[in-house]
Amino acid sequence: MDIQSQNNQQDRSASSIKNSIIQTMMLEFGLRNAVLYGMWLSSCSNFTSMLSVACGLIASDRHRSILMIIVDRVMPGQNRRFQNGLSVLGDGGVCCLISRERADDLETPECSVNVVLSISVPELLQLRGSNDIAQRGRKFLSSCKRLSGEFLKHSGQRISDYKNFIGDNFHSSFYEIVEEGLQIANGSIHLPTKAIMGHVSSCDILSNISYVIKTNKIRPGDGFLALNFGPVLWGAIDITINSE
Repeated sequence: MDIQSQNNQQDRSASSIKNSIIQTMMLEFGLRNAVLYGMWLSSCSNFTSMLSVACGLIASDRHRSILMIIVDRVMPGQNRRFQNGLSVLGDGGVCCLISRERADDLETPECSVNVVLSISVPELLQLRGSNDIAQRGRKFLSSCKRLSGEFLKHSGQRISDYKNFIGDNFHSSFYEIVEEGLQIANGSIHLPTKAIMGHVSSCDILSNISYVIKTNKIRPGDGFLALNFGPVLWGAIDITINSE
């Protein structure tokens, strides 16, 4: 089979999946008044992209409530060992409701999203596949410092002042560089579902948030910063767990 035939087959498969999702959401779930938005360009940081758009749509009164659904799986035949052992890939799905209104019938405590910041990191994308480890390390640390500076400018708060962090399910060696670049305490980034699920792309952040809430690792009234890392976009999200 030539490359063109393979691409055509993948395009047909993607189109079939898209049509199936639309049919399920609109017809089987009965959401006839719903508006569907698809976001997938940011890979592991799709969570930040989706949350940014959802909060913006609600703040502008375009929608009253938005259900964010994130599903990721490893394609058949794909190696589950991700980028030189950075993580082991898993399969999963998560969802959350974004709304201005309180939902009294939900079992999971509500959270307030205070700040959603995203930055583009094209300098790292250009180094993908490079064997110059020193240069990659310098660029990564520089990007961490830029994230800190943009967050301070946007929110008036320093990332280093936070005590609790939620991250993607990457290897601890990755977060040693993150902690150095952001000047935060070692071991302060919670990854509770890493050993259970592995890295499920953009599902990680929401899975870890749900876990720390259910297990009281972070208690109602406390805040934390979610750090979301992708190949082209990074996110920093200030969240507070609401008291009942």
